[in-house]
Amino acid sequence: MPPPRISKRTMRQVLSIIILIVSWQFVSWLADDRAIVPPVQDLLAKLFDMTASFELFVHGLDSLRRVLVAFALGASGGVILGLAAGAVRPLWTFLEVPLDFIRSIPPIGFVPLAIAWFGIGEFSKYLVIAYLTVIVVAFGTVSGIRQVDPTRIRAARCMGLSGWRLFRHVVIPSASRGIIGSLHLSLGLSFISLVAVEIVGSTSGLGFIIMDSRLLLQTDRMIVSIITIGVLGILTVLIFGLLLRLLGLTRFTR
Repeated sequence: MPPPRISKRTMRQVLSIIILIVSWQFVSWLADDRAIVPPVQDLLAKLFDMTASFELFVHGLDSLRRVLVAFALGASGGVILGLAAGAVRPLWTFLEVPLDFIRSIPPIGFVPLAIAWFGIGEFSKYLVIAYLTVIVVAFGTVSGIRQVDPTRIRAARCMGLSGWRLFRHVVIPSASRGIIGSLHLSLGLSFISLVAVEIVGSTSGLGFIIMDSRLLLQTDRMIVSIITIGVLGILTVLIFGLLLRLLGLTRFTR
């Protein structure tokens, strides 16, 4: 049996990672200051230490929990809001400008306000992470509904469908690409909000380690935490895509 062939796409992806590692090593050599720009071997040693002490696992689990809970809440709210606004056009006209305004504000801008209103507990963190998901998914859902082929709607009406039955059996399935695409996008964006909320108002999580490492001048620990956030983000999005594939929904993301 011939050995499995590696695709060109996979080779390019592996090559990009190798180039990134080599470039970092070269920059570290130029900087000649291991405390500021630690070489790859120092980062690997710190990764081993943080893994062996379970620090990376405990804080990483806290971060992942916050993202998943907030994403579930935000996605549910965004889909409901988007479906309602897509079904009732005046409602979307009323909501579009306020949502667009809030969408332009970076998540870190809401962190002090959320802490002032709801304290430093988990609810304020979920709120800041979820708000961006709500808006992105709502916009994606409305956009998907607006792109439904009018011919399908006319054909469904000729077959006797109207009102809620028309919306449920024709509009929502036809708008699934916009809905699922916005869910995919907002899941990745949730990690951006996560870092903002954990850096400013948290005593656990990978964002907290980043801020704590800055105060202690532990650059290697900081970089390992940053890399871990990136890896978690990629893995989470990949798993979400795998679930879509298992459910037969990948055609809506193309």
